[in-house]
Amino acid sequence: MKLVSFFAALIGLGAFSLALPTTENLEARQACNSSVALDAKKNVWLNYTLHPQSVYRKQFVTATEAISDRELKDKALKLVNVGTFVWIETPEEIGKLIEAVKDVPCKNILGVVLAGLPYNDCLSSRAPPITTLWDYQSQFIDPIVKIIKTHPNTAFALIIEPSVIANYLLNPDDEVCQRVKPIWYNNIPLALKSLNLPNVIQYLDAGHGGIFGHQDGPNYNDLKKVSKELIDTWEAASRPEQFRGVAVNFRGYNSWDLSPGEIFPDEYPCLWTKNKARNEKTYLYLLESSIRKDYNSTMPFHNIMDTTRSGVQGVRDSWDDSCNVNGMAWGIKPTSNTLDERLDAFVWATEGGVSDGGSEVGATGYRSVCANRVAFKPMPERGMFSQAYFESLFKCSNPSL
Repeated sequence: MKLVSFFAALIGLGAFSLALPTTENLEARQACNSSVALDAKKNVWLNYTLHPQSVYRKQFVTATEAISDRELKDKALKLVNVGTFVWIETPEEIGKLIEAVKDVPCKNILGVVLAGLPYNDCLSSRAPPITTLWDYQSQFIDPIVKIIKTHPNTAFALIIEPSVIANYLLNPDDEVCQRVKPIWYNNIPLALKSLNLPNVIQYLDAGHGGIFGHQDGPNYNDLKKVSKELIDTWEAASRPEQFRGVAVNFRGYNSWDLSPGEIFPDEYPCLWTKNKARNEKTYLYLLESSIRKDYNSTMPFHNIMDTTRSGVQGVRDSWDDSCNVNGMAWGIKPTSNTLDERLDAFVWATEGGVSDGGSEVGATGYRSVCANRVAFKPMPERGMFSQAYFESLFKCSNPSL
């Protein structure tokens, strides 16, 4: 049975023209004529709208034009101007940021996912990080800093290195993943310092409740583990002023407030009660409690949640189902109306239709979870676009878009 959270009902879209707006329409909007100064002590999403960045928007428009089903096309047309984050995963992809920053209006904020730490996806790459593929600071962060400084009149929201902490924290016996931890601490604090710019707001990735919600006991407490890593990273970066908090559910499928939350077939009552973070609202509550009470830390804790693919619940078999899940749908549209002081905004940080990993053995980023029972198949290699998966996000949307 598919379950829909209360907040998913807030996905109302309003009225849109059936004509596809052009990029020129966006470029015509007035840009800021003075430098942007974001106050990280305040919720910037109350004053800024997530920008429909041009790189993915072009893909969205092309995919929408290719939809033959009129009902699905009408749904897609209503989402053309919804804001999304632009992904930068390698030095070669920095050009996407140069393109995306060209047309940001004054009241919009450009969301950017920085995922360029070498070997960050240690579970699928299996490449032992003995030497780095590229110098993270000089070849990745420094050029991005230069672009941001060149556009002082544009506001930026950054999600820093999603999934990396989860990979090395939860795989203590994996030699490849454990070599990632020193790479993290040699680079990310420096990155946070370099990106501590007045027109930037920073969020560190904190996984989601299904990853870090377990609290089995004093010797096995994933919640305390991730709390400590987040605090240590923030401290190692000398507590940057533009650090705002964490991002949760990145590329994920979890509900914000479904109560009591998803309980999976392989979880017996004695097991699922050890993870009380059955939705992201509860996860943030537990995470803040750990940060404040377990470590007495003052780390800022105002956060964002990726809701791109969380519109439907009850279609997974396990928390581990994390690759191109079939039957999912667009979730809560980007908004600062969260009704929770811990959550700044719901955002679309995932590019709908882009593959998490290929479903065929040998594909780039292949993991068995990408070919399991609940995964959408066939899917191209990681990072490639699937027209069929894109359309499926509209087919399963509930309520109807």
